Amino acid sequence: QILRRISAYIRAPNPYFKLFPYSDNILKWVVFIQGPQSPFDHSVLILEMVFEENFPLFPPKMRFLTLLYHPNVSYSGIVCLPILSEDWNVNTSLRQVFDSLQAMLANPIGTHFVRSKVAEVYYTSRELYRSMVASLLAIKLLSEKSFANIEEDFKIKSSSNSTVLPAALTCQLTNQLFDTPVITPDGNTYERIAILQVIGSSGVDPVTKSPLRENDLIPNHAIADAVLKHRRSMFSRSYWWDD
Repeated sequence: QILRRISAYIRAPNPYFKLFPYSDNILKWVVFIQGPQSPFDHSVLILEMVFEENFPLFPPKMRFLTLLYHPNVSYSGIVCLPILSEDWNVNTSLRQVFDSLQAMLANPIGTHFVRSKVAEVYYTSRELYRSMVASLLAIKLLSEKSFANIEEDFKIKSSSNSTVLPAALTCQLTNQLFDTPVITPDGNTYERIAILQVIGSSGVDPVTKSPLRENDLIPNHAIADAVLKHRRSMFSRSYWWDD
């Protein structure tokens, strides 16, 4: 299903969205976005798109690796969009998702704000909002030609990047980078979904064997921030828009 949807998108793409897989993992993709006519105009935004194995029953998860000032994008980059939640259905296409995302960048969706202070600035002072967007992005102008060259540039960068995951940012239960890390009373950090499965089956911390309940888990913000910085660093060096 994933490759079928990707193929359908490639045949009829949104010209402002280019997507590439992480290595040979078809579940994870990186998306480069040319900013629409909005405060993000002439900018390049980088998005991580992750498919679940039960796709298309559930939508892909989308997280901006570019730090954005936008009321529909959380501090950690997670996109809050109707088509990725209550409006999703098994027939939703990637083109529809990207079109909705493009529209959201230009016109924030009031029913799905996740950052109240950003929303307040957006409604009270559009001039200040645009200024905050630009200052956070450090926007650099690009041309259609340079955006068209992004595929070649991405391949060069991908071939030079190491695929080894940093151990401190990898969950020992999933062997994947943390997405929602939580810490136990014994000081062990796990991916939330993975440790909840362990709790459901054994009720103990898999390392210390101490009794463990869901209420004992606390978000590990330090690890979450470190993972976010690592993800961004993967796509922040030696690109033409940094010249």
